[in-house]
Amino acid sequence: MAHGPALLGGDGAVAAGLRCAFAYRHGLELVVVLAASDEHGDDASAHAYPKPEAIGREPWCALQVTVTADGHTAEAAPFASQASGGGVCLHQECRYFIQPRPADPLLLIAVAWPQIGLTEHRTQLRLDLDCVDERTIPLLPQH
Repeated sequence: MAHGPALLGGDGAVAAGLRCAFAYRHGLELVVVLAASDEHGDDASAHAYPKPEAIGREPWCALQVTVTADGHTAEAAPFASQASGGGVCLHQECRYFIQPRPADPLLLIAVAWPQIGLTEHRTQLRLDLDCVDERTIPLLPQH
């Protein structure tokens, strides 16, 4: 594990955090969670999971995650996502894979979802990348 939990940003009843960051030989996996309640949770559900009758009226949107690593900035796209909640509460977990693995241990993550009330917040993290290759346990034989 390259980093443990960290609050990435919050505005009242909506917040995003880093659950953890896993370093692999060829990349970095970020597990980002979002919690929204009250009208923020209702708005998040409506935008991220629109009802069939709302499609076309309300634009689809989601948590925006931007990563700056080794001097390069890019919007991250999740490779997996799951959500739970009901009514006016939403908990969402998204997984992002950053490739290649950063050489610089400083990582800047920006999160925002202005449509539900989460303004942009930027957080600088210092990753534990020391001896990652030695600490990595491969599940399959290396070719």
